[in-house]
Amino acid sequence: MTDFYALLDVDPGAGKDEIRAAYRARRDQLEAELEDGRSAARREEAARRLGELHRAWAVLSDPVQRDRYDAARARGATPDADADHGPGPSPAPGSSRATGRTARPAPEPTVSLPAGMHLAEGRARAMAALFDLSVLALIYLLGVSLVLPAVLRSTHPTEMERLDRITESVRSLENRRDARRDRAEQAAQRATRARRSGREEDAAAARAEAQAARADAARIDRRIEALRKEARDLQGRFLGVSYLVALGIVLACLAYLVPPTALGGRTLGKRLRRVWVVDRDGRPAGWRRATVRYLLPVGLAVLVPQLGLVVALGIVAWALRDRNRQGLHDRVAGTLVVDRPPVGR
Repeated sequence: MTDFYALLDVDPGAGKDEIRAAYRARRDQLEAELEDGRSAARREEAARRLGELHRAWAVLSDPVQRDRYDAARARGATPDADADHGPGPSPAPGSSRATGRTARPAPEPTVSLPAGMHLAEGRARAMAALFDLSVLALIYLLGVSLVLPAVLRSTHPTEMERLDRITESVRSLENRRDARRDRAEQAAQRATRARRSGREEDAAAARAEAQAARADAARIDRRIEALRKEARDLQGRFLGVSYLVALGIVLACLAYLVPPTALGGRTLGKRLRRVWVVDRDGRPAGWRRATVRYLLPVGLAVLVPQLGLVVALGIVAWALRDRNRQGLHDRVAGTLVVDRPPVGR
């Protein structure tokens, strides 16, 4: 039975980063043997050991599977992915084991990268993207909540003061309307109780009170709608300034993303996860590719309300189904995300 720690030449207490480094070094060595083997037997042996290496990484990189493996190893029953050691857990309904179908292997990438360079793992890439998205969200919130109001108060002070008064008036009117509705409901309940008790005069008075309260609430609603229409008209005057501020937010986001990608191949998020952006030949992405890569999703997310953000996330998430792990922005820019620095950097 295979000892995964011995296969990777690491201690059982090694951290994930140490295991990853050992896995990558051993993988590169075996892939070189697989490509350059002088005989079919040596290539076949390299392929077999490479398969064991992939299984070792799949188990030891996942905390849950690693805990199970360590427990079995401590009992002297180290599991072997290829061996059958009695009945295991029942396969999930619909799985390839349950239905008897052979699992379809993942499609091979169509790009040819320099020796030793591989497409970045999906998890590392996703974590890097989440970190960068958090930074971009902070830039956007600062721009919308601080910069935009300050610019509008500077360029349209009278309209902004009127908007503030409208906001206060609408809030006050909404409270009055809700009070009238509550009063109407209470009067209607009194009318019902009085009618059931045979007190028709009290029931009629309560119904009149309910009707008057509803009429007041309807008048207040019309006033609120008129104020909101006035607010929308005022906001229409801010459209040009709002788009200029939005453009500034786009430029601020690109300032965070483009220079580090063009110069070093990675943003702060990618630096933390040790992945790089390169062109299809493994060389530095450069300014043009880095700008094109980020301009499309950032521009859509900031400049197109609501729908733009959904489309931008879809563009980035396309990497989850692409055989070269490219989002649509990668395909447009001709970039890849890999686990090694660009060649010639």
